[in-house]
Amino acid sequence: MLPFVLFGIYKHFIVISPDHVSQVSFAGWGLLFQLTAILTFIIDGLESWIGYWAVNLNVLNQVSVEEGGQQDIMKTQNVTIQAFSGGSFSAYLAAPSTQPRAGIVLIQEVLGVNNNMRQTADDYAKEGYLVLVPDLYWRLEPNVQLDPEDKNQWTKAFELLKAFDLDSGIEDLKASLSFLRQYLSSTGKVGSLGFCLGGKLAYFMATRTDADANVSYYGVDIDKNLAEATKIQKPLILHMGGNDEYVSPSAQAVIQQGLQDNPLVTIYRYAGVSHGFSRVNSSAYRKEAAELASDRTLAFLKQHLGNGSKISNEATTAR
Repeated sequence: MLPFVLFGIYKHFIVISPDHVSQVSFAGWGLLFQLTAILTFIIDGLESWIGYWAVNLNVLNQVSVEEGGQQDIMKTQNVTIQAFSGGSFSAYLAAPSTQPRAGIVLIQEVLGVNNNMRQTADDYAKEGYLVLVPDLYWRLEPNVQLDPEDKNQWTKAFELLKAFDLDSGIEDLKASLSFLRQYLSSTGKVGSLGFCLGGKLAYFMATRTDADANVSYYGVDIDKNLAEATKIQKPLILHMGGNDEYVSPSAQAVIQQGLQDNPLVTIYRYAGVSHGFSRVNSSAYRKEAAELASDRTLAFLKQHLGNGSKISNEATTAR
């Protein structure tokens, strides 16, 4: 655009004679140089402004969310994380419309990073948290997204679970934790929250990492790994379904017995519900238990991570 503007100014101040000899107005040239400098300054500023917003907004998918009659803009994107052991893996990142102070590593079920996991991430982003859902199956098969209502896909889910290397998965979660902390302020805290396989891994996040708080929903095989409980240094919640077909009543009793004296651990048991009771849009979902567990989880996260988003002094005063 700048060349066309300059050409117009040039024609205005240059008189072309019949024999194509140009007569130049010195006053016109002075004004031309001044206008050129001003236009260059303006365009450079516009380019910087456009570049800033391209990085901070346009790279992200903007999702409009209607809450209480107000429209909120939530930003989501797929990001790449470098694995500590080499290689890289993808993750779904959901960011709130406000500036986040705390983050959550959301850990997948055996079904991969499917629609349910992304919706859960979006829900916590609406609460003001920066939420990251890493693809933990990337070494086996990247971008697994299985449907909990398709029985045939459960067969594949259990095959992937059998082949899944637990220690490598925990290392990827550590890398995810580090990734999130780089997004936040130096005082920003990051916790973990997982379901099923992810619930088991959330327990290991409490025993093997410095995550600031951890939440496990119907985590499997925790009863077989209680020897690590002495390493828990940060608060941990366990949500267990009373009729969980993958965590038997005897296994739950072992877990409660093994962790009852640890002041950092809180266990909630929901009578009459099975595995996956908090999985929205599925036949396993049980609204009353899921909402109670969600309320407890949000209160726990706010207590140990702080409010998800930064609040201005003006907003704080107005409360």
